[in-house]
Order: sequence, then C-alpha cells, then structure tokens
Amino acid sequence: MKVLLSLLLLSQSLCLLACDCIPIKNREKALSREYSISNAVFIGEVLSFSADSSSFEIRVVEVIKGDLSKGQIIKGINEGLCGPYVSESGAWIFLGNYAQHFKANDCGLSLSLNKPWNFLPPPPPPEFSAENPNWEDSNNKFDQIREWKSKAKKEAEEQVNYLKSLD
Repeated sequence: MKVLLSLLLLSQSLCLLACDCIPIKNREKALSREYSISNAVFIGEVLSFSADSSSFEIRVVEVIKGDLSKGQIIKGINEGLCGPYVSESGAWIFLGNYAQHFKANDCGLSLSLNKPWNFLPPPPPPEFSAENPNWEDSNNKFDQIREWKSKAKKEAEEQVNYLKSLD
C-alpha cells in the first residue's frame, strides 16, 4: 500500500512540473510582453554545444536590448521544461535573461532564424475531396509545405523588425 501511495504522489508531482505553453493569439502583444520581461534581446550565432546539449556557446551578432556587446561570446543553457530548446547551430533571435549565462524565457519566442518553421505548428493536411481522393500523391502538399516554410521565414523577419522597433 505504501508503495502504491508513493507512486501516486510521485506521478502527481511530475504532472505539476509539466509545462503547458499558451497558444499565441496576438504576436505583437506577446513580443512586447516578452521584451519587457527580458534583460537581454539579441541576434546571436550558436557556435557549439556541450556533449549533453545542456549548454551552448553563442556569439552575439546584434544587440537589441541589454548589456551585451557585438562579438561577445557567451554561454547559454537549455534548462527548464518549457522551451524553447536550442538544438541547432546558426543564427537565432534570443529573448531572455543574462547574468553569468543566458537562459531563454520559458514558453518564449526565441527561435532559429535559419529554420523558424521548427517552432511553429505544422501546416494542416491537404483537403480530401472526391475530386482528389489520392491527396498523398498530390504535389499540392509540397506546395503547402514550401508556403508554410516561406511564411515562417517572413514571420521571423517581422519578429526581428518589431523587436528592433521597441528599442
């Protein structure tokens, strides 16, 4: 009985640690809010990762907000349950807090500028209809994916421009 009760309590406490990020309804409002709670907002290039990917090295490319310098190399950490999880090298827009290391805001809007579509929900599947019963074979789905990726790139550029306008 004690073992069962212990397992029940453990499972409940793990559920309390889980993260549930609220979907963004108004991107500009969310960006403004995140900008205001961040002490560091910048474009950076992720250079390398620790062996377990729990930390990474960033070269600051452009400072939008904060006490960082262009060209400065800082350590970032992947900590917490609520992402974003930095997992790819290349250019990123970072929003978060920097003291001895950088940590992106939980449920935040930091994202890869090279592959921003990795941080968006996937596009909806193509419509199934009597005229197109074999939609899996359709080139339309590839057009939708290209359009979705193009839209994600455009939104990432708009996000950077909007954050620069807040400064």
